[in-house]
Amino acid sequence: MDQRRRLYLPIWLKLMIALGGATLWLLFSIWVAQAWATDISRELSVHPVIAWSMIALIALIPGFIVALMSAALLLDKQPELNLTTGTMPPITIIVAAYNEADRIQETLNFIDTSDYQGEIHVLVVDNNSSDNTADRARESGIDKKVTVLHEPRQGKHQALNTALEHVQTSLMCTIDADTILHPQALSRLVARYQRAPGDTVAIAGSILVRN
Repeated sequence: MDQRRRLYLPIWLKLMIALGGATLWLLFSIWVAQAWATDISRELSVHPVIAWSMIALIALIPGFIVALMSAALLLDKQPELNLTTGTMPPITIIVAAYNEADRIQETLNFIDTSDYQGEIHVLVVDNNSSDNTADRARESGIDKKVTVLHEPRQGKHQALNTALEHVQTSLMCTIDADTILHPQALSRLVARYQRAPGDTVAIAGSILVRN
């Protein structure tokens, strides 16, 4: 284990530091806002409690949230990714689909363009679609191994739970049936997972809206 990983701060400690910094900023803001509260109470002829309530809604609460987010971002120093480790472990991609016949082909095509160096298994779960989603998935023609499952019970959670019973790899990820996967997404997700602290069980990617 290298020096950077040994110095990696646990999530709970980052949270405590961020909360402490945001609380100090809140206390400073309250001290600064005293004259403002006095002016509001006098000019608007309202009780000081109302004046402070207005200040809290306008400035103190938003300021605390911004300070907390800023501190968390400053403390989020992730270990550097290593994308040159060679063969990566096998991974299963679960795609829950309901009436996605028009989009499932594009989704599978983008999975096929992944630069991931490990074996990729694709599980498409047809969540009782009324169109030919399952047929389009079976006829995708991509190089990756695609297995199409059927889940008659409506609900994405039902489809995902059914897929989990068929996962045989140590790593898995889920994407929506109308999502296009960046070619480097899997490589970076797995690399981040491998460089994360030992108690990390999940990694999330950034999702961008296309339309």
